[in-house]
Amino acid sequence: MSTPNTPATLDPTLHRCIGRSAGPVGLHGHLKATFHQSDAADWLPAIRTLWLVSGKGDAQTTTPLTVDKWQHQHDTLWRLRLQGFASRTALEKANIGKGELWATLADLPPLTEGEFYLDDLVGLNVLPEGDTNTPLGRITAWSESAGQTFVEITPAGKAPTTNNTVMVPFNTTFFPTVDWAARTVTLHAPLVAFLTEADQPPGP
Repeated sequence: MSTPNTPATLDPTLHRCIGRSAGPVGLHGHLKATFHQSDAADWLPAIRTLWLVSGKGDAQTTTPLTVDKWQHQHDTLWRLRLQGFASRTALEKANIGKGELWATLADLPPLTEGEFYLDDLVGLNVLPEGDTNTPLGRITAWSESAGQTFVEITPAGKAPTTNNTVMVPFNTTFFPTVDWAARTVTLHAPLVAFLTEADQPPGP
């Protein structure tokens, strides 16, 4: 059985976000989840403990989950049967729904060259293509929709509120380079105007 803890904090040096839960599915209480690692089928079934992190700020909770069975549906989609839950209703009553899925770093295979975890993107400074001296802002969050990863960029000098941030699909076309040593990511030149215009106050 899973017991929620509030508030919730996982140490990123010991844990990593590896996927997302889309919530309960089916009468038998499976958890629908996505994991984008290309070799996920090789190592996910060996993991028995995950943490579901849902909500934000003071409302954020972390719920430990024990996985009884992994079922690979197709591509990045999986179904998880959780210990102690035999119905969708039971999951819903326990508030096990949408959120990030974290694993213990020791349970994960080492990353190959060029690979990274999506939560590592948070905090990276965003630089315009061809200019290493003028930060446009920084990445303050990431999310997924329709199988695509998006990053939330907060313009320089702004607080990360809904009205201030800009969502951009994270791919090599829009973000040609990531410099982990410098903690920066480069934004494709045509998008620089889009970001800077979004930072301007509306006209009269």
